[in-house]
Amino acid sequence: MKTNKPDALLALNGLRYLAALWVVVYHYGRTAFPLTQQPLLTYLEQGFMAVSFFFLLSGFVLAQVYVKRWQSFAKLPPLADYARARFARLYPLYAASLLFAIWVEIRYGPPFDQERIATYLGEAINAFALLQAWSPGHSLSVNGPAWSLSAEAFLYLMFPFCLVVLRGRGRRTLVVAACAAFIIGLLFNLVWMVRWFPGYSLLLRDMRLYLPLLHLCTFVVGIAVGLLYADGWRPNWSSRTAAGLVTCCLLSPFLFERVFQWLLLAGARHFNVAVNWGQLAHNGALTPLWLLLILATTTRGHLWHRLAASRLAQAGGRISYALYLLQLPLWLAVNAECDSLRALPSTMFAVYLIVLHLFAWAAYRYWEKPWRARLLAGHKTKKPRHPVGSAA
Repeated sequence: MKTNKPDALLALNGLRYLAALWVVVYHYGRTAFPLTQQPLLTYLEQGFMAVSFFFLLSGFVLAQVYVKRWQSFAKLPPLADYARARFARLYPLYAASLLFAIWVEIRYGPPFDQERIATYLGEAINAFALLQAWSPGHSLSVNGPAWSLSAEAFLYLMFPFCLVVLRGRGRRTLVVAACAAFIIGLLFNLVWMVRWFPGYSLLLRDMRLYLPLLHLCTFVVGIAVGLLYADGWRPNWSSRTAAGLVTCCLLSPFLFERVFQWLLLAGARHFNVAVNWGQLAHNGALTPLWLLLILATTTRGHLWHRLAASRLAQAGGRISYALYLLQLPLWLAVNAECDSLRALPSTMFAVYLIVLHLFAWAAYRYWEKPWRARLLAGHKTKKPRHPVGSAA
């Protein structure tokens, strides 16, 4: 099947799959041999940081898709077209994953009493409305990993306004905008965690990690750099340099735990401030590293690029969304159905990983892809009434 995407950007599908798999293994694979062995365990324990990579990548890709599609609109483009496309991309599989998670909870979870039914029903309505990330204390309800789709929906809502502000700017302005967004996001998250919501509780955890507003700046950095990329800018790297940078980025999680501990102790000693640097990394502190990984991987001519753009990696990229959404309900279902394997965590995780990939492929092939095509069937982008540069 042919595709209109440039070969360089196809490599991002491989990165998307790798990040989704990292999150899955972080959640459920750390008790399975050989993943329990050092230094591999240290690497996998940093998997929570991959979430900010998704937000950065989303802004990067959306900017390149829509800056050309909307370049002839002087102000806001036809948002109905954009909303339909984003809804078709996000919601059909998301809603199906919630229904599946609800079925798993009813089938394998504890019995429902009247109070639990009322609470769970409210959480389900909240989740179907994509509002759970805005509801501290309930951010991980129904299907925990789906909180990031609640945040993604907010970022989709903000994207047209961000693009209108940033498009047409010079390269230097876009670089400044990306740097400013990163610094503002880092400082805002730091103040949010240390001054406004210190301490720890489940409510405070949700306030510090899952609130969509905390991830907006990471998304804006992706948009700004995506616009640079769409304008023809490329890092002046040789293929050997790019391969080395990808290798360094992929190996860097081995250092994160020690670096975070050092920063925590330094902050407590010199500034009398206890900063959870892991939470800060979850909220975008590693944006420059992920950006370096994206740009180096899209540089042609080296092994990492060829691997990420390979057919196998493309297949992984296509099912990565389903892989991410189905990870929790399938983990609960596999554990319940394979109760005899609980004493063998390595075997249990291997079975789970196989089942997850099979279900993810089926969900993509028979649900996500057909529904997206059905919702976009016959859809045509409207022409602007007043193109940029016209008298009107």
